[in-house]
Amino acid sequence: ANTECDFLHLDKYSKPFDCSVLDVSKDYGLIAVQGPETVDFLEETLNENFSDIDRMHFTEKSFFGHASYVARTGYTGEDGFELFLPTDILIQIARMLSSSFIEPDHAWVGLAARDSLRLEAGFCLHGHEISEQITPIEAGLLWAVSLDKGDFIGRLALEKQKNSQNYGKVLYYEVNDRRIPREKSSIFIGENEAGKVLSGGYSPLIKKPIGTLYLENEFLEDRLSKQCFADVRGNLVPINFSKPVLRK
Repeated sequence: ANTECDFLHLDKYSKPFDCSVLDVSKDYGLIAVQGPETVDFLEETLNENFSDIDRMHFTEKSFFGHASYVARTGYTGEDGFELFLPTDILIQIARMLSSSFIEPDHAWVGLAARDSLRLEAGFCLHGHEISEQITPIEAGLLWAVSLDKGDFIGRLALEKQKNSQNYGKVLYYEVNDRRIPREKSSIFIGENEAGKVLSGGYSPLIKKPIGTLYLENEFLEDRLSKQCFADVRGNLVPINFSKPVLRK
């Protein structure tokens, strides 16, 4: 979804360097394999060593003579890998994985399932909890941005925002209701619109709606003493602020 803007960004800032930036994204596809038994499953199915890849690292591997990339950056709260495969072998690899499935332990799932898992784990997704409008400071990700190192793109803006203490925050919530507040739903505190839902879905673990929202700075203290609501198709649904399901 971010291919074009990412490419333009990298191309712009590559100008002073002796390098070329090429967009080859259409030549690759992605298969994500997630879960606590991922290493054993992939090693047995593809006859490759995956345990040598550290968490949050990636490496280049060859499948059927095609250079591919494997990243151990699972985004589900469990261990997991992403296989970046040339389109020439994408279907072949997918069929090999399918042939190794043992029901009901293994199954293909869609992005909605991944979305519920990353929300339960409290992981941000670009375009939602982090974006061109929401900074790492607002998203609670300053631990991943070192202001003690040298200069980098965006450093001055982040320092200015941090020092101002005048910014909203990304928060997590639960709903004791069957209705699910979805992305862009308005958040109200009293009669005031105080923010927007960023992501919303259903948690299979606690069997209730969960999600994230952006709350404007001026309403941050009010959330501690006043009831907050999400507008779900014209109905005000009470929400409760909480930690992500897997961090409680």
